[in-house]
Amino acid sequence: MKRIIYTMAALVVLCATLARAEGPEQVKARMLARQPAITALLAQARAGEDNQGYLAARGKLAETEQQLIKDENNDRRLVYEEIANRTKAPVRQVGARRAEAIARQARSGTWLQNAAGEWQQKR
Repeated sequence: MKRIIYTMAALVVLCATLARAEGPEQVKARMLARQPAITALLAQARAGEDNQGYLAARGKLAETEQQLIKDENNDRRLVYEEIANRTKAPVRQVGARRAEAIARQARSGTWLQNAAGEWQQKR
């Protein structure tokens, strides 16, 4: 009986590890698939880009929109963690640098959070 329990526990750990061991291609594909919906949220000023490289809701959103932001932020976190592992930089620093790049590339009207935490629309 103990052997079955240990085997089941090992399988659970293995499955969790495999589920997390997604390749960069899968993450990239998910992010690209979400891009039109995210662009729409940003254009409608319903979401903004924070100073840590993540999306933030700007007011009340539908559940599907909240899930969209959550999924995008989870994938961004995976990307930032991978970059941090490769560069030996803190994940927070990687995200902050990405936030700066996002701000430079953002379209006019996009809500952006500056380094001081203040929100402004890009002109």
